[in-house]
Formats: sequence, C-alpha cells, structure tokens
Amino acid sequence: MMENNKAQIAAKKEMLARQEQEEKELVDRMLKKFAQDEEEELQREHNRRLFKQRFMAEANKQLLERSVIEQREREREAKEQEAVKLREDQRQRVIVEAKRMLLLKHAAELEGFMPLSGL
Repeated sequence: MMENNKAQIAAKKEMLARQEQEEKELVDRMLKKFAQDEEEELQREHNRRLFKQRFMAEANKQLLERSVIEQREREREAKEQEAVKLREDQRQRVIVEAKRMLLLKHAAELEGFMPLSGL
C-alpha cells in the first residue's frame, strides 16, 4: 500500500508538473499573441497616420493648384476688362473725333444753330 501511495504521489506530482508546464506554455503563447496584437495595432496606427499625411498633402496640393488657377483666371479677367475698357475708350475717341470733323466740315451750314466752342 505504501508503494501504491508513493506511486499515486509520484503520479500526482508528475500530473501537477505537466499542468504547470502546459499552463506556462499557454501563458507564453498568450503573451506572444498579446505582443503580436500590439505590434499589429501599432503598425495599423502608423499606416493610418501615413495615409492621413498623404491625404492632407494631396488636399493641400489641390488647394494650391486651385488657388493658382483662380489667380490666373482673375488676372485673365482683369486683362480682358482692361482690353474692353481700352477698346471702349478708343471707340469714344473715334466718335468724338468724327463728330468734331463733321462739325468742322459743316460748321458754316450750322452757324447760329450750334455753339462751336470746345472744338
């Protein structure tokens, strides 16, 4: 019976040692898994930051390009308005000169009807 008790005690010690070893292996696997999960989360966060930076850089680039295009459009419109104004001023000068020339040509016939001052 003593041998039986010794065998049971030895079996129980062996079983406890196996359980401790299995538990240690399980804890090691869990710690490795936690470390791996943490590393993956850090990598995902890094990728999100990179994506956000690229997105912001692209958005800023597009804003700058749009700003340049709008500035060029404003400059083009200003030049066009200036050209229209110059053409209108030229047209008005031609009209005034044509009136002056007609009045001078027909001044004798219009004498007494219209004042000739300012010609």
